[in-house]
Amino acid sequence: MQVFRTDRGSATVEAALVLIPFLSMMFGLVYAGLLILAWNNAAFAAAQAARYASVHGASSGNACTTTQLQTIVRSNPGLQSATVAITWSPDNLAGSTVNINVSLPVPVFVPLISTKSMTVASYSQMTIIQ
Repeated sequence: MQVFRTDRGSATVEAALVLIPFLSMMFGLVYAGLLILAWNNAAFAAAQAARYASVHGASSGNACTTTQLQTIVRSNPGLQSATVAITWSPDNLAGSTVNINVSLPVPVFVPLISTKSMTVASYSQMTIIQ
């Protein structure tokens, strides 16, 4: 009795074994890029609000408020749902510091992960000059 061996179907099996980790890695890289983009947006918005606050202190004649700074942060793309914490140390007079904390929940699109979102955060601090 003669046994015939063929290689039919082996390419499909090999492709399946290679594609699963390859696609997982590619989706992970894309998601890491989205997280970095969200963090970069949060960092830029925090710095932008801190710069605005540093030149609009109490002695500038046009003092900024916490609501104005939160609006500046949330007007940036993708930051409408951001949590913004603003503190002046000790107050908003020249020589004091303003601290802006921005945190943003980023939804997780990866299956089999129990968390629904990850949080990226950024912080900016500047001295008030006016």
